[in-house]
Amino acid sequence: MTPVEQKVITSTKSNIASWIAKYNIDPVIPSVAEWACENRYLPAGTTERPGMWRADFMPYLLEIQDNLHPDSPVRITSIMKSTQSGATTAIENMMGITIKYGLHNILYVISDIEMAKLRSRAAIDVMIDMGNLTEYIKPITKRDNQRKSADTILYKEFTGGHRFLMTSYNSITKLKSFSWDLIIMDEIVEAPFEITDQGDPESIIEARGKTIRDLKIVKLSTPSSAGNDRISRAFKSGDRREYMIPCPRCGGYQYLEFMHGPKAFGLYGDYVFDKRGKASLVPGTSRYKCRHCEKDFFEHEKQEFMLEKAAGGAAYWEPQAAARDSRDRSYHISAMMSPMAEWGNIITDYLKTDMGKNLQEYRNFVITNEGLHPETDRRIVLWDELRARAEAYRSGRVPSGPFVITGGVDVHKNRVELLLTAWGPGMEAWIFDHQVFFGQTADIHSQVWKNVLQYCGRGYIIPALKDVEINIAMIGVDISYNAAKDPTLAEEKRSELNTALLFCAMNPRLFTAIKGIEEGKSRGVTLTQRKHNMIDAVFYLCDVGAVKDIIFDGANIDKSEGKNAVHFSKDFPEDFFRQFASEYYGENEAGKVGWHKLADRNEVLDCFVYSRAAAMIEGYEKLDEDEWLNLRDEIIA
Repeated sequence: MTPVEQKVITSTKSNIASWIAKYNIDPVIPSVAEWACENRYLPAGTTERPGMWRADFMPYLLEIQDNLHPDSPVRITSIMKSTQSGATTAIENMMGITIKYGLHNILYVISDIEMAKLRSRAAIDVMIDMGNLTEYIKPITKRDNQRKSADTILYKEFTGGHRFLMTSYNSITKLKSFSWDLIIMDEIVEAPFEITDQGDPESIIEARGKTIRDLKIVKLSTPSSAGNDRISRAFKSGDRREYMIPCPRCGGYQYLEFMHGPKAFGLYGDYVFDKRGKASLVPGTSRYKCRHCEKDFFEHEKQEFMLEKAAGGAAYWEPQAAARDSRDRSYHISAMMSPMAEWGNIITDYLKTDMGKNLQEYRNFVITNEGLHPETDRRIVLWDELRARAEAYRSGRVPSGPFVITGGVDVHKNRVELLLTAWGPGMEAWIFDHQVFFGQTADIHSQVWKNVLQYCGRGYIIPALKDVEINIAMIGVDISYNAAKDPTLAEEKRSELNTALLFCAMNPRLFTAIKGIEEGKSRGVTLTQRKHNMIDAVFYLCDVGAVKDIIFDGANIDKSEGKNAVHFSKDFPEDFFRQFASEYYGENEAGKVGWHKLADRNEVLDCFVYSRAAAMIEGYEKLDEDEWLNLRDEIIA
């Protein structure tokens, strides 16, 4: 190294040292969490948990905060959140370290000016005063005989030449004169679609930082009910991260979800129902069912399973998709993750929606507690798509693959409809027979019942079991039609008892009675056994809405095989497929969310619902892969 080069390096080091001293900049910038733990005090009145900020209190915020550190390559951080998520506090922590170390010009945009003033007074100013940051705010000065404030409610200047501006989406005209390298768009769903003569406010705001090399942008909001709002688009544009926590029982990783619809896992509780059918939570029963081992764990264990790896725990954020730009990350935070939201209160909020039937209340629940936009789209399976993918196995014969059989029966005044299903591992279903037996069902001695019994008593050759012949394991019979209460029947033709129930009681080895009930009234389970008061017979209450959720998920056109998939024979006529796809889940014209008819005839679908219910009664749904193989070996033996 030449003397000249040595002199230049020495001079450069000296200049850097003086610059650091002059502007009070630490050459080693701590993590946001480290700064917050040492400096961020949350006074009473600003939070339900006053005191020093703790990294282990909301550990899911650690990675999000690190995204805003100068050492992070992340450019855009999008947060789709519930209420009480703590995300806003995390962003304020980053603003605090920015002020302390002179890192950025900060632009904070929120829904309206009045909200901006309130947030600045209640949060930003409090953080400055309580976080040892007052010395970094410039005092009021005189310039050209005019007083200039460098510390107002919406505008502040910091030592080191950086500044902070808080504004609203409707007041961004003045932004064109400045560049900002930390841009925060809070409650971004409140931004208007377009500002007159200016264009899209989100694009205008982002443009103020395009020339900045180390630009950081944060977009955060609870979603709206629209499903295609700004935060939903930002979340989908990123890598859609979910916070993966280990089950305290089996260690299996999953992110926290609420148990409703077809899910058999998630946050749930025990319910009691009043005379009106309104549910309330049994105190102390809120818990979480693991999606892997199906065992329960509890809220008091949250501090352990929620702890992030960087804080000594095992939880971590996992991308669920590839981002359009590798520098963009997106996060979903639900209230179930937050220590500020009790699980019991979340479940109670759900019960207030009448288990999803009160549309407006349900929308609010999904937004505020799950941090998601509610699904109001119609869940439809098209009959012609089902028919197009039907397979070349013969109707009336069990195809190759499955090796147990159940059936479903739909009872009407003048006929009995039967559908037979063969099942394989993972509850993969092959529908292979559909029959209609005509006759008067009000009379238990009618020939129609004899024909049903004779037809179902046959054996079936099973190709998967080396052509072993087996009998039907169980047939679920819908007892909703009660001839004893049918006013269209003549008095002499009515029986004193429900004929379908009596038929099942007379043939309990093969037939079991099932009564379909309104979705959500099954007290948290899909099937509930009951005993009839008048005759010595049991029957099952079946939450048919929950069963249809599973069926239509499995019948989806993109799911041709595997768990819950449904197969059809090409021999079935067009009307068979129309009846199977005769219902949809969604909102009807009356604003009620649930299962609704697309067509008058739905007997095929009803029969398959009861066939699957029969398989569930037999316990097939709970078998793992090894247990299915053991069952196959037992049948062969």
